[in-house]
Amino acid sequence: MLIRSWGLLFACWSVLRSQPTLVVYPIISGLASSLFVAIFLIPLYFTGYFDGMLGRETVAVYSNGYHTASTPDFLPWQSWAVMFALGLVLNLVTNFCNAAFTAATLIRLSGGQVTVGEAFEVAVARLPAIVGYSMIGATIGLVIRVVEERVGILGRLIGVAVGLAWAVATFLVVPVLVVENVGPVEGIKRSMSMLRRTWGEGLVCRVGIGAASGLISLAFMLACGIVVAIAVQIGSVPLIVMSVLAAIAGLIAIGVISRTLAGIFTAALYAYATGRGTMPGIPADLITGAFGPRSGSRL
Repeated sequence: MLIRSWGLLFACWSVLRSQPTLVVYPIISGLASSLFVAIFLIPLYFTGYFDGMLGRETVAVYSNGYHTASTPDFLPWQSWAVMFALGLVLNLVTNFCNAAFTAATLIRLSGGQVTVGEAFEVAVARLPAIVGYSMIGATIGLVIRVVEERVGILGRLIGVAVGLAWAVATFLVVPVLVVENVGPVEGIKRSMSMLRRTWGEGLVCRVGIGAASGLISLAFMLACGIVVAIAVQIGSVPLIVMSVLAAIAGLIAIGVISRTLAGIFTAALYAYATGRGTMPGIPADLITGAFGPRSGSRL
């Protein structure tokens, strides 16, 4: 499986080299998410909304000393509402950009041409389903958070299990919503059905691609650490600053490319699972290897 994951990583990299504009979509997603989070949270921060909301002790200073007051153990309903709204915004922005990315990837891998604007037009056409799916995702996220807050360590374990199950169930939801024009619930059902037909190995391969990218990131961080250490020994402040900035930029670039490669693989896996064949640039044995032996038609 590890060898196949590396093979898929380089195959998807080959596709990205032939279609470099695909990297635009993860960049737009990251920038848009950061912008909306800032717009959402900055006003709350400056109005003092976050003071004491995490259940920590607050200390009021009086002329005759200190008075300590404990905040409630659990978050008030207003905080849950804020968390749900923030989760909804992040889910919506991410899913919307992923829908445009999936549309562009499938069109380009099938030999067609599409502009960034046209790809986002496809996402706009699927907006009702994307909003519904994002609301479900935000609700699941809030439920996980509530369980973690109220059940302690066991709640965290339950949260991890539920989060993993949700990630598995929704592995191919976005391609389904984009191509098949179904509702969010049907999209989740279709994703689960296709995942069962791949015996889960498609998911494992994508995790493997993430692990391979993680190893590359680790190697890059070690190299940057060595350079920064040398700069510190030399005592050159400009070299230290440049090294740190280069390290940050490099890690961001690796993260963006990793997301792009994972998206390419997901689109290719969906295309094969739905009978559209293998995608140009990705060897057939690699993509078909994500499917265990099975009888009958694909889907």
